[in-house]
Amino acid sequence: MLAATISTCVIVIFTSIAALVVIRHEVYLPVNSRLNYTANLLVHFAQRGRYPFLKKIEGPFSPISQLITPAGTILTDNSVPIPVTKGIQAVLNGTENSYSANTTYQGSPIRLLALPVPNGGAVVVGTPITAVLNQMHNLQHLIIFIALSGIVLAGLLGWLVARAALQPLRKLATTVERVSQTMDLSQRVDVTTKDELGGLASNFNQLLQALEQSTTRQRQLVQDAAHELRTPLTSLRTNTELINRLGEMDIKEQQQLSSDVLAQLEELSVLVNDLVVLAREEEPSHPSKDFRLDALVSDALERAQSHARIKECTFSYTSQPCWIHGIPERLMRAISNVLDNAIKWSHRGGTIQVCCQNGNVSVRDYGAGITEEDLPHVFDRFYRATSARELPGSGLGLAIVKQIVEENKGKVSIYSPPLVEEKNGGGNEQGTLVIIELVTTKATKD
Repeated sequence: MLAATISTCVIVIFTSIAALVVIRHEVYLPVNSRLNYTANLLVHFAQRGRYPFLKKIEGPFSPISQLITPAGTILTDNSVPIPVTKGIQAVLNGTENSYSANTTYQGSPIRLLALPVPNGGAVVVGTPITAVLNQMHNLQHLIIFIALSGIVLAGLLGWLVARAALQPLRKLATTVERVSQTMDLSQRVDVTTKDELGGLASNFNQLLQALEQSTTRQRQLVQDAAHELRTPLTSLRTNTELINRLGEMDIKEQQQLSSDVLAQLEELSVLVNDLVVLAREEEPSHPSKDFRLDALVSDALERAQSHARIKECTFSYTSQPCWIHGIPERLMRAISNVLDNAIKWSHRGGTIQVCCQNGNVSVRDYGAGITEEDLPHVFDRFYRATSARELPGSGLGLAIVKQIVEENKGKVSIYSPPLVEEKNGGGNEQGTLVIIELVTTKATKD
């Protein structure tokens, strides 16, 4: 803004100078024309040797005229001749074709013009320019006043525009300072314009909103983690205190205590690992690449077989080759979580249907299903349905699935559709259907 103001001032100054040059030329134009006409007329007469004409030359400019002969004699119609200056002498000697200048004659300003006479000598004509100089003086004062007014006005307008333009920046700076002092991320900058500064304020508001949401999620995660860790830690502490009484227990009680401690440590390890996975807010360290989703699901099924054998469950897998672009290590974790969830909810000896085609992975079990009250919350952190309170788990498995799928530009949904027929002792249970939808690529690999 300062540069624009300075540029405006420079333009005003140069415009004023140009205006003075143009006005000077226009003011002196009639004077120069009259002098040129009179001087050429005198040259015409002087060529014919008619010197008495000098006293007969009159006009509106009251010219002062004189003729300088080749011998140097000055013939004039005035009592005091115009002094012969170097410029006039150069015309008289023939080294210059003309000479014009402003000078002083008998205490008054005049403008004179000297022209050579072809037969020798020179004609000198002058006219008073007091009125012209007064006019030029008044015009100069007027232009200087206009120029100064323009500079002052440009500076004032520049200051006002800069103040109005920088107002969003001042608000932004104030908000940044307030946020840094109070750590209150709920504050926002008022966006009053749609220019670059308004866009900057909007981007800053979006940054504050993202930071506020991230901080809220982190705070909620810490609170939920503290709540969830309290129960296994309390139980583990109680069982650990019983170790001091091992001498009072029989072998069966000691074995039971050892099994409980190991189970609680395993539960605690799983919970801590899930918390670490869920707390990740930065980009995953694994690179994205093209890979076959159906092959990944097949590998996940092989890993889940050991868990399925415990409940004597089997998998029914159908697939079609499909390529996607994503992070296979992360998606392997998500699909494994869905399969483990299906195993946990399936009836003993049940069948779990898995299908992979066109970038979609669906996992269907025929267990107890999910109630309508619990269905909207199954992807929430640490959420556990009433029927799942007695089962092992931390309530983070499906929350991790949702986070990983969204990292890979996909979406996950869960349903509890009614069964068309009974499946492996499932009675009239609804079961659960989890669908992961990912974006396929046009890879041409085999």
